[in-house]
Amino acid sequence: MKHLMLIDGYNLLHEVTPLGDLQGNGWEDARDQLIAVIADYQGGRQEKIYLVFDGHYLPANLGNQENYGRLSVIFTKEGESADTWIERKSVQVGRESRITVVTSDRLEQSFVWGQGALRQSARELWLEIEGNLQARKKNRKKEDKKFTSLEERLDGKTREIMEKWRRSG
Repeated sequence: MKHLMLIDGYNLLHEVTPLGDLQGNGWEDARDQLIAVIADYQGGRQEKIYLVFDGHYLPANLGNQENYGRLSVIFTKEGESADTWIERKSVQVGRESRITVVTSDRLEQSFVWGQGALRQSARELWLEIEGNLQARKKNRKKEDKKFTSLEERLDGKTREIMEKWRRSG
């Protein structure tokens, strides 16, 4: 059975970004940063992820989908909210896939739960992503401490041979 994760993009942005930081191009920049973070997060997972952003307030917007491997970034069309897109997708594939919907919108959570989808709040996902990033940093530091130079990685006999080569010129 396939596993899909459907994420309400702006809902997640509201959860993790102070609104005062989103002035001018702030929304666009924050959205681009979120796409990069979710793409990185997805790289360590098996499921297909749909990151869905509302486009329904933009006049004459036809919607758009950009694919990055198993990550699809969806910009909904005029008149369609991210919630509507997520609801429709969960109904379309609900019987053949295991679905996790990421949103902090209680009404949306209730709807998708009624369709058999798993629910995860935006905050829970963000804490998971932060935990993964911290674990990777910690592991990277351990690896850096393990081997600081080529010489330290060599056994004693190999070091002796290389030292003789170095001295012989």
